[in-house]
Amino acid sequence: PPRPLSTRRSHRRSAEASSSYTSARASMERSAAVTRCRPGQLLPLLMVALLAASLLSGAAGQAPTEVIELTDATFEHDTQAATGQTTGVWCVLLSGRSTDGHRDAVRLWEALAEDEQSEIIYASIDLDANKKTKARFHAVQPPAAILLRDQGMYVYDVPNDEDSKDIIFGFVTGGYTMLPRQTVPPPGSKPKKAEEGSCSVDGADCKKEKDDEAWRDRFYQVLTLVVLAVPLVGAIIFTILYKRWEAAAKKQRREARLAQKAFEAAAAKEAAKDGGKAEGKAEGKAEGKAEAEADPEGSKDGDAAAPAAEKTGDAKTPGDGGKAEAAAKDVQAEQEALGRSTSAKKKRMGKA
Repeated sequence: PPRPLSTRRSHRRSAEASSSYTSARASMERSAAVTRCRPGQLLPLLMVALLAASLLSGAAGQAPTEVIELTDATFEHDTQAATGQTTGVWCVLLSGRSTDGHRDAVRLWEALAEDEQSEIIYASIDLDANKKTKARFHAVQPPAAILLRDQGMYVYDVPNDEDSKDIIFGFVTGGYTMLPRQTVPPPGSKPKKAEEGSCSVDGADCKKEKDDEAWRDRFYQVLTLVVLAVPLVGAIIFTILYKRWEAAAKKQRREARLAQKAFEAAAAKEAAKDGGKAEGKAEGKAEGKAEAEADPEGSKDGDAAAPAAEKTGDAKTPGDGGKAEAAAKDVQAEQEALGRSTSAKKKRMGKA
């Protein structure tokens, strides 16, 4: 007879449970068979694992044998100086083409990077061409080495000695512990504004700013002296030129007066000579006529004596000529006095 429905359902559930148990047990046995292996099969697996681990560790610890050139765009991305320092230990050369000892420092870094056993990554950055990084590390005076490790940085001045390589190698391999660990400035940081009486920047730029300020002070001092001295010098030059012009004008006027007096004296002398000759001729004629009237026979002799009388008349009138000579002597004396006064003034001006 047919079984009840409940009985058929219970049998079906029991059959499904037994089948699932069987399949689970079979899978467990297969996995156990896979995991079980002989000792001879385990050794090659261990060797392969050790080889892979050594290769991975060697690749992770090997540093490049060339100096890495950093820029403003790659500095933080490659070094992660302020963001964890997960890319390794970096020794970065901060320098610039205009820095003293730049070439020697670059050659030193190239020699340090050639060491294949070193785990230090050597890099350099040109501060003259990368202004943002220069402003970020404004407190470091180039050329300097910054060692980025232990979530901080250690700063060391680059030496310029024969054993510079050994000194820097000793610094990066353990000597840094003798220096204080400094906080790495974040990207984009700039020098703080200077307080009154101090520099606005540190390091080499501080000295440059002080020199510029001293130069500006000297320039303003010289400019002030020039502004004050120009009017004074101009006034002195004008006074000297005016005095010379005035002396020359006085001399000209005096010479003109002397020349006028000399001309007048010469004219008077000539007039006196002419007057004396006329008077002598008139007197000679008058005497000749008188003698002729008194002695007609001796008129011939009177006519002959007329020229002599004229000459006598010329000799008898020396008064006006004497006056002219006296005037000429006065003019000559005045010219000599003028010459003496002029020479004395020149001497005084030369002494001044």
